[in-house]
Amino acid sequence: MAGATAVQMGTACFSHPSAPIQLIDDLQSWLDANGCTSISDIVGVANPRFAANQGA
Repeated sequence: MAGATAVQMGTACFSHPSAPIQLIDDLQSWLDANGCTSISDIVGVANPRFAANQGA
């Protein structure tokens, strides 16, 4: 939610090698449960300055 993408997944793989599989399995369910239609709906929402600039 902070805007990072592949870097975080790469780092997660060092300590949890099955992280990509878990992400694939769980992501769509989480998006549906939280009323999101796309992963882009949550990218950057933890950073108020980023979110504010998305409407510009």
